[in-house]
Amino acid sequence: MSKVAAEHKTYDEAKAGIDETLRKMGLDYLDMMIIHSPQPWAEANQSENRYKEGNRQAWRALEEAYNEGKLKAIG
Repeated sequence: MSKVAAEHKTYDEAKAGIDETLRKMGLDYLDMMIIHSPQPWAEANQSENRYKEGNRQAWRALEEAYNEGKLKAIG
């Protein structure tokens, strides 16, 4: 299992993060990957911004990786 970095709030950042995690771990797929935090760590619990659109984009990258067989479960 791994997590999309809290700072990755665009589709491109999340997609690159997923691929980088797989590369670094030397794996073709992960059993599970989740969005780590609704906010970047620098803003956690200090901002009303919950990055709804950014988290939707990260979720789209997770769905794509799931459909490609890179992830077996997402959350």
